[in-house]
Amino acid sequence: MNNKVILEFLTRLQEHNSLEWMQDNKKFYQEAKGEFESLIGEMILRISAFDDSVAWLSPKDLVFRLNRDTRFSKDKSPYNPSFRAHISAAGRLPIPAGYFICIKPGASILGGGCLFYTSGAADERSSVDLAGCTSYEKKKLV
Repeated sequence: MNNKVILEFLTRLQEHNSLEWMQDNKKFYQEAKGEFESLIGEMILRISAFDDSVAWLSPKDLVFRLNRDTRFSKDKSPYNPSFRAHISAAGRLPIPAGYFICIKPGASILGGGCLFYTSGAADERSSVDLAGCTSYEKKKLV
């Protein structure tokens, strides 16, 4: 696995976050995504040594899309410049508890647990953006 390819792709995507750039760099994207899926495969192997509920998972089923939903966002950039995956017995679903990885230049995260909202979460939810790997300092580890 070549982590340099992953970080180089994400850095360039962050600089040139457009549909045109992505179309021109489709092979670069596929190479970086393949390297990230290899990393997830290695993580599955290592995690399954102490948590056999994830041993049967396929990396391709755990990786989140780069595309952003910009319908209600002021930021209209089409892609989230990060590779993210959630590894749990239910695959990419956040419940049951699992393991989360986000690779983003300057803001990577690796963690485990379960994300849930308490009452009043509708007011607080806008400050929590786990899928986008931002506002890390605002998140609470439970």
